[in-house]
Amino acid sequence: AASTAAASRTPARRWPAAIGIAVLLAAVAVAAWAAAASWQQDAAPLRSLALMPFDIEEGTERWFVDGVAGDLATTLASWKDIKVVGRGSTAAYRGRDVDPRVVGRELGVRHLLSGRARREGDQVRLSVSLVEARSGQIVWANQRDVPRAELGLWMGDVAGSLARTLLVEYGDAVAADLRTLDPRQVQADDLGLQGMAELLRSVARENWERASKAFEAGLALDPDCQRCLGGLTLAQTALVHWEWTNDRAAAIAKAERALARLKLLAPERQLTHLGAWNLALIAHDWGGAMAIADRLAEHYPNEPASHHYRCSTLLRLGRFDDSIAACERAQRISPRDSRVSVWQGLIGFNQFLLGRYALAEQASRASVLANPRVPFYSAVLAAALAEQGRREEAAAVLREAAKRHPDYRASRIANYWVASDPRFVAGRDRIAALAVELGFPA
Repeated sequence: AASTAAASRTPARRWPAAIGIAVLLAAVAVAAWAAAASWQQDAAPLRSLALMPFDIEEGTERWFVDGVAGDLATTLASWKDIKVVGRGSTAAYRGRDVDPRVVGRELGVRHLLSGRARREGDQVRLSVSLVEARSGQIVWANQRDVPRAELGLWMGDVAGSLARTLLVEYGDAVAADLRTLDPRQVQADDLGLQGMAELLRSVARENWERASKAFEAGLALDPDCQRCLGGLTLAQTALVHWEWTNDRAAAIAKAERALARLKLLAPERQLTHLGAWNLALIAHDWGGAMAIADRLAEHYPNEPASHHYRCSTLLRLGRFDDSIAACERAQRISPRDSRVSVWQGLIGFNQFLLGRYALAEQASRASVLANPRVPFYSAVLAAALAEQGRREEAAAVLREAAKRHPDYRASRIANYWVASDPRFVAGRDRIAALAVELGFPA
């Protein structure tokens, strides 16, 4: 009996120790899982993104949302230096309420791009957000309203707009992340990404000069940084185009050297073609510029720059209506783009050359209001007003332009806007002559 009692008491004495060991093992397992999860998240590439399935509310056409997501995925896939996890790998998350931190660990990415669509009367509202996977915080969001009757037409344009805006915001997100890292971890392409974000932020000399500095710093780390080479070409030629450089020859030479290196490394990359077009325009090679612009529009139809470049080239070739259509397409793709003022200005110039002075006034006025840094579009606005008999109003526009740009002269119009098409030349010279008649410095 005694031995039986002792035997029955033995397990009772061992339970506390067994529980303690179990708890300890569980704690070790949790700690190991947490450490592994943290390691997986930290190990995710800095530039990594997962395109999550878009949510669709009742009453909204799935084909539209899936179409936009598909076009967006195609555009994102062209970002060669960013790890993009596509819709096929994220389909399992459709319809699930998931924690972004968990998804980020499972997919090995730093950011998630998610979207939602809903029908509101005659509009379809598409909302897209970029989430930082480690914190679960939204770092960027965008919303587009699309007319229901034009869903098919707008699919590619919406996707292109979102991708372009996302690139700027993604550059900011990566830059913010980089500030938490050791400086030795900042590689040339990180500077390139920051430079591209700066380049696209605004049509302004200071933005493009900052972008150039970022690209040059990246090239000092890696002379073969493709994003830096392409970005430097774009930034330097932009400064030349807008006459915002004190040494035109040096800027062109810098752009040519960068593009020559980029052509050796990546002859078919989009950045290579963009840079080549800019240098062709500076060289007044309209045929070469048109061939490049057509190639860009064919291969990158959802990129607004493709249509911007076609618009600018067609204008100089005297194909004014085609030029207007191209700039309107760019504006549909990216209606909040920093270059909208330029597209509106180009449309206004085209309308003036066609003798449609009221339409020229409308477009050029929108351009000047959006970005008064470009004096030529003030001259177009004044000329359109003068041709409608509103000379006092036109003179007031030019007085304001002269205050903003005291060094600008009417003679610079012909120097900048070079072309061989006789209608273009006649209209350009008419704008300059009217400006002088209205009191603008010759």
